[in-house]
Order: sequence, then structure tokens, then C-alpha cells
Amino acid sequence: MDLSGKLVSSKAFKNESSSVILRAIRHKGRVIAISSDVTPVPAAVKRLAAQLGCDTLEPRINHTYLDKIHVVDKWLKEQDKYIPLENRHEKDALAAALYGYKRLKPLIKRIEDHLKATDKTHMLQDIQEKVFVGKRSITNALKDLLG
Repeated sequence: MDLSGKLVSSKAFKNESSSVILRAIRHKGRVIAISSDVTPVPAAVKRLAAQLGCDTLEPRINHTYLDKIHVVDKWLKEQDKYIPLENRHEKDALAAALYGYKRLKPLIKRIEDHLKATDKTHMLQDIQEKVFVGKRSITNALKDLLG
């Protein structure tokens, strides 16, 4: 998912090498976090995040498969176009992305609100990158970009 909550990809990788997975992910854009649908985050997911230089996000609790399906189905019904999910792995991955997005959404909203209040909405992507990747506060990210 991107930082506006749009699905970028739902492709599931099974039995693929890490280099193939990394290439496919990097092809989609900058990664700020990888979400897991289980807690604790599996070692393979932690390794992938380390290779991408990003954080991992995990749900506060382990949800049942029915919980995940409910979250995924609700989100899918809200979308403007049909999004096919081919298997359970893709549904689990989307559930993980939705849990992760829910965790990031308050900070995303604070950034958007701050930029609206200061009439700097044109800087949204740059500020998001400084905050999420550079680990800067919103105020310091603005100072960095404005000089």
C-alpha cells in the first residue's frame, strides 16, 4: 500500500528467492515499512525489512483468519474497482498491509494537517519521506527542506 491507502500490489511470493522478491518490491517504489499479519514478526520478514532498510510493523494481537477476511472484505467493498485476490497468501498480505496502514495513519494525518495549516501541501511526499525514512519530526523535516 502507498501512504494514501491505495493498493500498490497484492502479489504473493511463494518459494521465490529473496533477490526476486527484493527486485519486485523495489520496482514498486520506496518502502517505509513491511507489515506482518502475525506477532511476533517472522525472521524472514525481519530479514527482508533489513535488506530494504525499513521498519517492520506487526498487529498488536494475532488475529484469526476470519478476522483477517473480515478486514480485507470490508476494505475491498470500499474500493472503486474490483481487486482480485488469488489465494489466502494474498489475503493475509493485504490484511497485514491494512493493519500496518492503520498504525501509520495517525502520523500520516498529522503530516497532512500540519502541511495544510502552513500552506505547504505541495511538500507532502518530501515531508513524508523525511519523517518515515529519515526519522525526522514534521517540524525538523520542514526545516531541512526549507533551509
